[in-house]
Amino acid sequence: MGQKLAAIEDLLPEATKLIEHTRRGDQAAETELTAIYLLRSRRPLTEINLYPPVGSRVADFRIRRGDETWVYSEATKADISVIENRVRNSMQRLADLVEAIKAEFALEVFLRREPSEDEIEVVSRLIPRICTINSVVRQDLPNGLGFLALNECPPGQIVPRDHPGEEDRPRLGIAKAAIGGPEPNRHIAVRMAFSDERAEEFLRKESRQLPENFPGLVMVDMSAVPGGFTAWEPLIRRRFQPTIHRRVSAVCLFRGGIILRANGADWVLDAKTITNPYARNPLPQWIIDTLNAATGQFAK
Repeated sequence: MGQKLAAIEDLLPEATKLIEHTRRGDQAAETELTAIYLLRSRRPLTEINLYPPVGSRVADFRIRRGDETWVYSEATKADISVIENRVRNSMQRLADLVEAIKAEFALEVFLRREPSEDEIEVVSRLIPRICTINSVVRQDLPNGLGFLALNECPPGQIVPRDHPGEEDRPRLGIAKAAIGGPEPNRHIAVRMAFSDERAEEFLRKESRQLPENFPGLVMVDMSAVPGGFTAWEPLIRRRFQPTIHRRVSAVCLFRGGIILRANGADWVLDAKTITNPYARNPLPQWIIDTLNAATGQFAK
């Protein structure tokens, strides 16, 4: 927070409202603050205005270098969706079955899509039966839903693995284990393909706040969206077309996190910038370079 606040100290007293909302725990305000930090972390000598008017609306902020053209930006946070909560609840119901099955086993429930309520019931009946088999077993689930993989790893050693022939997609995972004590060691790990389709909704909503005659940048905090970088990029690229979303010069997906280094912990931002080839006003190269400099930070 100290690093982010330092990025707006030259904006006082204009930034007082943003600081106060951040202090109150307003997620939208903190997202705006993080977006500003990301744009100024390597180029502090930039000019920023908060909440500039755009017709009858206001954008979150605008930024420029020297006397160059203003770039208007909207920053938003993609929180866990209702669909994701429902999916996680279904997965949890299957993982919870580990408590009642008193045998030693390691089970992976691999799902290619979200199951219906009837399919959850079918899988819930199959799991206790297969977990009593004392060998390595793989059983397909009905309607191409997925499969059960038994004892492909030791109980308690939950290792997500690629399965030959399965589509490479973002997945959610939940696992539950009983290890140690008088009962047999066992675990159930559930993995489900999950693609968040909210990218178009965010793009449509945020683009309304941007002007038509200046470059526009939509910045989306993806910290709470599993696999968001992978899943959202192709969805956004498909929405960049010659006749729609032309006021959006680019979309920046970003996330923050703590990583361990040799000399201690460090807070870093990771970013992925998706430029719009059909934009009316292209993004200045210095902004693209700044955002690209943060790309892959978690891997460094």
